[in-house]
Amino acid sequence: MTLVRRSREERTKPRHHIEERVKLAKTFREEIIARRLLTGRLPRVSTAVIVGKPGDGGNCDGCDQPLSSPQLVMAVPFEKTFVHLHAGCFSIWNAIRPHTGEGKIS
Repeated sequence: MTLVRRSREERTKPRHHIEERVKLAKTFREEIIARRLLTGRLPRVSTAVIVGKPGDGGNCDGCDQPLSSPQLVMAVPFEKTFVHLHAGCFSIWNAIRPHTGEGKIS
């Protein structure tokens, strides 16, 4: 095996490990968001206008992680207030939301 080839293989190992961690984190967030949809902690319907802005503190209503200023945060109207979601959590919520009904994810 050449030194260049071995070097390339070594460089891809950590990246694979990081990709696995990202995949697990996304799956974990999907489970949390799905559970919150089913229990009524997140809205099942969307509105025509959703506001996106930098985070200003507090925690994401989807994953409970902090909403920091460099992150894009989506404010989704819910009942008489808003839920605030990281952009990634918003994407997960928006993908799962149409499949909720009758108390289960289809």
